[in-house]
Amino acid sequence: MSTQLPVPLQSALNTYKTHYAAFKATGNTADKTAYESALASINTILESESRTTAANDEYLRKFVSKYETENQEIDTLSKTSREIQKEGPEIQNKLAQSNQLYQRQIATVNDTGLYIKAGIVVALVVIVGIVGAL
Repeated sequence: MSTQLPVPLQSALNTYKTHYAAFKATGNTADKTAYESALASINTILESESRTTAANDEYLRKFVSKYETENQEIDTLSKTSREIQKEGPEIQNKLAQSNQLYQRQIATVNDTGLYIKAGIVVALVVIVGIVGAL
């Protein structure tokens, strides 16, 4: 960002300073007229710059307002994105825990219960066969 004054304003300030100092030192009315003219130029330039700044400010405000109005979907998507970024790691952790629990359940299933049930069925068939033969 530049902090230099516009050339016309700097020139008017230099003229004002030079002629004001000369008038105070000599009392010459030509210097008084010159510094008063320079002061009027300074005020005109400042008013012009002020109007330009106000116009730019108004333009930016209207642009931002129009942008917000026309792009509400972008705002909604941005809010959703922030929520996902916040909640995503927590959901990912829950998924990892669920997967670990599922893997443990698969690993702990054994076939002993199936063999016992099959043995009981075979024993009942044999008993029924023996009882039926008598």
